[in-house]
Amino acid sequence: MAPGQLQHRSLSFTSALLQITFRAWIRLERLHPRPLTLNGLKWILCILIALNFKSWPLVFHLRLSRPVFRVKLRDWWHALRVQLSPRLVGQQIEDQWLDRVPLVGTSPFDYRDVYRTRATFDECDYNVHLSNSSYSKVLDIARFETVVRLFPLLFRCGAGMALGASHFHFIREIPAFDKFEIRTSIGSWDHKWIYLVSKFVSQSRRSTPSRGRPPVQVAKRSIEPRSPQSDSDTDSGYGSSNSTPDRSTSSSPQASPSFFFESDGSLVHTVVVTQLCFKAGRITIPPSVVLASNGFCQTAPTRGPSVLPYHLPCTSSSPRSSPSPNDHALHWPQVKQIASPLHGGSLKKLFAFYSGEWRDVPEREKWWDSALGGYVEVRRSAALAQLARLKEGLECARCLT
Repeated sequence: MAPGQLQHRSLSFTSALLQITFRAWIRLERLHPRPLTLNGLKWILCILIALNFKSWPLVFHLRLSRPVFRVKLRDWWHALRVQLSPRLVGQQIEDQWLDRVPLVGTSPFDYRDVYRTRATFDECDYNVHLSNSSYSKVLDIARFETVVRLFPLLFRCGAGMALGASHFHFIREIPAFDKFEIRTSIGSWDHKWIYLVSKFVSQSRRSTPSRGRPPVQVAKRSIEPRSPQSDSDTDSGYGSSNSTPDRSTSSSPQASPSFFFESDGSLVHTVVVTQLCFKAGRITIPPSVVLASNGFCQTAPTRGPSVLPYHLPCTSSSPRSSPSPNDHALHWPQVKQIASPLHGGSLKKLFAFYSGEWRDVPEREKWWDSALGGYVEVRRSAALAQLARLKEGLECARCLT
């Protein structure tokens, strides 16, 4: 549907609704002039307050701070258990926390986080769908939930993250009062920036197949991985200016069904690429160091579809049942030597490592490079060649007058 038709339909619907409400109000006021007017105003006020409950004072801050409160409560309870236990038992509890809470043995490209919400009245514009500014507002909450689950050790030792940029691509509107999801995953990273890809999707009735009909098979648009040597110049975050995509072999995304639908049939409304960096004070931490120190590594490729179901493999509030790390996380004992008191480490040593001690590690002993090598490095380089174009385009736009 064209934007002009959508706007005309929304304005017609709004005007018709106002006319019906006004006529009903006049008829009721004639029957009960005085009392109904006061009672009606009270009801209207209550309805307006209920419809705009997300815009009440401090509601946004409470929604944004909810993962922080949850993590602080978890860490407070954990610290209380450690303090009330004997020294050796407390160190064992700390060591078990390192095996359960971080996503040890998970590939960075296998993690998907889902945030579910609804487009309420106060978040919509006069077109009766989610306004452009509301996308950023809701994404802040969803993104905060994601990074807290992804990097528990980073925030526990006192380090943090900084937002560099957000690139929005609006594809289809989200109607008012419709449920939608924000699916966030790690897109790629370079020596400074990490890119998170978030998709606003919905399971609306318009996108689901009717009963009795087979579901539509959506083709997955893949990225051809290239060797890390050919993409060495993309590690700077700018991409290669001499390389051009082969349009004869790759079709335009607008012509592919995967541009509008996910692999599970969900309708894609908006795609957002977020550019973040890690900070320990004023020191920038390489994303590979943070990813590997929080348990991410290359795993054995599994057969089957390349897109995993959208679920949470492990949340920060519900530890995993198995206390032992994945067999593929061969670098995890080296992380414990820095962060686990049972192996001579501590959170202070981890923060010092984030603050610059990673520079003193010899090139052959950089365990984070080996942990994120193999097919993870190939996929990272291929995805970075695509995502870095966004950053390069905006930097070129600075020179425009």
